[in-house]
Amino acid sequence: MGDFRGGHSTSAGQEAITHRIAGSFFAAGGAEMPKWVKPARVMALVLCGVWSSGWVFAQQSGELERRKQYLEQLRRILPASPEWEDWLERSRELPPDFAALPSCAELPNPLLRRQGGREVPVTSPAEWAVQRNELKQQLQYWLLGSTPPPPDQIKIEILREEDLGSATAREVVLRFGPTMQARLWLELMIPKGKGPFPVFLTQENHRGWAILALRRGYLACVYAGCDSRDDTDTFLREYPQYDWSRLTRRAWAASRCIDYLETVPEADTARIAITGHSRNGKQALIAAALDERIDLVISSSSGAGGAMTSRYLSEQHFGEGIELITRRFPDWFHPRWRFFVGREQKLPVDLHELVALAAPRPCLLSCALNDGVESVWAMEQTYLSVKPVYRLLGAEDRIRILWREGGHETSSWLIERYLDWCDLQFGRGQYEFPEHFVYPVDWDGWKALSKVELDPTRLARQGVRNALLSAGEPIETPQQWEARKKAIRRQVAEMLGEEPPRVPNPGETYGLGPEYVASLLNRASPPTRAGLETWLLSGDDLVDAAGLAKRLQSRRGALERHIWDRLPADVRARLAEASPAEEASIRALLAHQLNRILTEDSLLAHLEAREGLSPRKFRKLFSSIADPAARARANRILLEEVFPGHVQRTLALLRRQVMFGEYIQGDLIYQAAAEALGERIPVVLWLHPISHPRGYAAAYMRGEQPYRRLARAGFAVFCFDQIGHGWRIHEATNFYQRHPRWSLLGKTVRDAQAALDVLGSFEFADTSRIWVVGYATGALVALHLAAFEDRPCGWVLVCPPPPFRLDADRRETGGISRWAQLTMLLPRLGFFVGHEDRVPYDLHELMACMAPRQVLVVAPTLDREAPPQLVAAAVEAARPVFQLLGAPDALTLLSPEDYNHFGTAMQDRVIEWLREHALGETGD
Repeated sequence: MGDFRGGHSTSAGQEAITHRIAGSFFAAGGAEMPKWVKPARVMALVLCGVWSSGWVFAQQSGELERRKQYLEQLRRILPASPEWEDWLERSRELPPDFAALPSCAELPNPLLRRQGGREVPVTSPAEWAVQRNELKQQLQYWLLGSTPPPPDQIKIEILREEDLGSATAREVVLRFGPTMQARLWLELMIPKGKGPFPVFLTQENHRGWAILALRRGYLACVYAGCDSRDDTDTFLREYPQYDWSRLTRRAWAASRCIDYLETVPEADTARIAITGHSRNGKQALIAAALDERIDLVISSSSGAGGAMTSRYLSEQHFGEGIELITRRFPDWFHPRWRFFVGREQKLPVDLHELVALAAPRPCLLSCALNDGVESVWAMEQTYLSVKPVYRLLGAEDRIRILWREGGHETSSWLIERYLDWCDLQFGRGQYEFPEHFVYPVDWDGWKALSKVELDPTRLARQGVRNALLSAGEPIETPQQWEARKKAIRRQVAEMLGEEPPRVPNPGETYGLGPEYVASLLNRASPPTRAGLETWLLSGDDLVDAAGLAKRLQSRRGALERHIWDRLPADVRARLAEASPAEEASIRALLAHQLNRILTEDSLLAHLEAREGLSPRKFRKLFSSIADPAARARANRILLEEVFPGHVQRTLALLRRQVMFGEYIQGDLIYQAAAEALGERIPVVLWLHPISHPRGYAAAYMRGEQPYRRLARAGFAVFCFDQIGHGWRIHEATNFYQRHPRWSLLGKTVRDAQAALDVLGSFEFADTSRIWVVGYATGALVALHLAAFEDRPCGWVLVCPPPPFRLDADRRETGGISRWAQLTMLLPRLGFFVGHEDRVPYDLHELMACMAPRQVLVVAPTLDREAPPQLVAAAVEAARPVFQLLGAPDALTLLSPEDYNHFGTAMQDRVIEWLREHALGETGD
């Protein structure tokens, strides 16, 4: 046992409290505290009584009412979150006044400070120190929560110390807090020899990583700050006045480990590295932001809430957006973050700035190409935004991205590379970590290489008006429109770039991807017994352990009753009293009990009734099982006892694979009954949005995958990964070196045409009834495809972009530069930034090219990248062409109250419309 005085010199805890109080003062007046306001100054003004109550009441009348309306709107459009509602009830907080918050569609520049309504560049390390503190306060206020100051006293209890020959293992419990009731378990692995040794700090479930670090000569320390062992719930009781989130508590626990390490002679506390994977990677970044004693951080696949920003990894990118993460894991981050669902451009800070807080200390960001929790492109954008901070501080070589193939898994090879980074930065070895980008990021470089020159000032200014008048001379006949359509096609072709030669490909089977690819990319597998099991195991549903406990306790169905009745009485009592705040401990408890129950043969007999069960429920339930044998048994039960004859026929979808176009794999998804009955069924060509890790399948989604829903509705759905997505990520890397005068969008349109070509190779696919469904960037592809293709008999555009000529507000939507410079889909469009009204063609004309066929446009009211009034302007400008061609009712615009995501409700609207127009159905 022993005592010591611990803690670091910063006063982040006190600053965060002051920030909260100051922010609350602004909130009382119906306004949000601006990013540039110093909390200490605000508090001084408050205490001196400078602020007048008249100003407060004047602000309340309008702003307070708007904020109440924002909250009611969020409650209407978001799924229920009991934990969030509980917090709202306790805190009485309202969303910020979004109308008053500045918009920033792109990532906020960490080197710009807001002062007096102006953006002031940060140009020196001293100015960065001020900016860093303000960013940290903002991140704590909106995302992380406040933290207490370091404890004045920590009691040390050594539980075990063992001499293992070449190393010493020591288990310790730290106790601290006002009443010494907060506790933290940790384990040290100390190498023998001459110290002190650099420190490798990580969480208890990464103990295997620590063992590797010990072998490499590090003093390794693991602590109880993870799902499998979490002592940080004791912090809540000891520090009830702080509103820190779970991951912030765990990050603060890392600092308490450092407090102890400073008393360990063998520890070189001038060389401390922290790392973690997934949610532990998030807390590693938070820990480095809060405690500058950490000298190096490695964030491994930290995903949303980690190195991935809210702006560039959201539901519209088929990623884990704010809504999903704050509902599934309500205690990971501060509940205020949920206010910004669908309004990510209004966030005063974003997660790239959390990474920036590590500067100038070495930071390695690890990312897997096909990991559904992250995005290669979003990671690159984080890196590019943070790199200037490191450059300013003279540490440009201290930040890198480590790319790896595969998904969310880790390996000993990967941890060795993490230790290589530590050795390199701590002066213990020489290893190469080259800077490498997967996606094109240099528009100026493309311009120089391609030698393309466009002078927009030589083109006439145009707006978005009646498509029959846009060419100057009025169009009065269908024949005149056909001539205009050819002119539009030429303009589009010029913008897409110089297309290389091609020949048709009727389809082939050589080169089809193996089953492990389908599993990696979260896709349905062929209908074999092994394939169906792979399909089940490929799901990435995350278990809501607290919700699962409640469902088991309800005993609603056969499975729930079977499991609940076989739980020991003390476990049932524990689960009955469980709260969402105990998610980690509930998860561990349930996993242990499920492993035990599922190894008992008695389960089979209790599943025959199949009351209220679905394969999806089973997959979600079984995904908590850690033991591979028990998990495999669970899936065999699902296949053999639940699936046969199940009323939902959830797995009765087949997948036919084909290589088409320029050696691209395509998948046709359809109901098994269609092939058996020999009927020809209508086809949907599915064009996915930005979805880098998984391509045409969403990595995260509320409800079922869109292409599966469409297949269940009676369509054969043809899917393929667009270039730069899914299994085709590497194709984008050197695209503009190979084809400097073409474009990624041009290649995608060409692939979509090849997809239409190959549909004839499927005997049951009715190629006279082809419908194209595009979502977000997929809708942009569909619009350009319409300029060249008359084969589809109908089109669905979900969340299409606004017209180019109206998309000039770069801060609100990102402007057309997001297609030219940010994603480099259409680089020639970059010449028109600042000259948007001179773009030679526009999306309303492409929409008009779809006439007289049926077209559905879905433009939700809260689409941050496509304001509905701009999309509506395009629809109305295209409508006269439909009228001219005798189809005045063929163009339909829906504007549901929602944000940009393709969830169940929006899918329902699309499927209902398709059933009516493609299948002739008027009801369910």
